[in-house]
Amino acid sequence: QETVIKEVEEEAGLELNASNMKLLPCGVVSFFNRSERGLHPQTEFVYDLQLPEDYKPINKDGEVEDFRLVDPHTLLGLIRSEDYKTTSIPIALDWLIRHGIINSETEG
Repeated sequence: QETVIKEVEEEAGLELNASNMKLLPCGVVSFFNRSERGLHPQTEFVYDLQLPEDYKPINKDGEVEDFRLVDPHTLLGLIRSEDYKTTSIPIALDWLIRHGIINSETEG
């Protein structure tokens, strides 16, 4: 958990400690990422963290372009657009599946 605490602080400016630690481990998402150097396997450990709606994340390491609070159906549209980071799509899809937004009855 030490690594995820560090990443949450760097990526979103959120300082987690024993009193506010509400990370919920949700599994692992693996996929291949294609870059100019070829095809590379990638594995991401996935956690859920519920935040207040008025929380404003602040990126500290320059790796995140934007944060947006959107409803699940808006997220579906975003991941279909070219504006969404390709390597973030599998994580978003995992969340949508785990929360029942995408299922066997959902139309594409």
